[in-house]
Amino acid sequence: MQIKKNLIDFLVEASQSINEALIKINENKEK
Repeated sequence: MQIKKNLIDFLVEASQSINEALIKINENKEK
């Protein structure tokens, strides 16, 4: 179960990083 929790934590962090990257890309397009 510990491995599963770590995997979920990793996916959450990865999705947050992707969201931040997409926001930056959108901001750059608007300029």
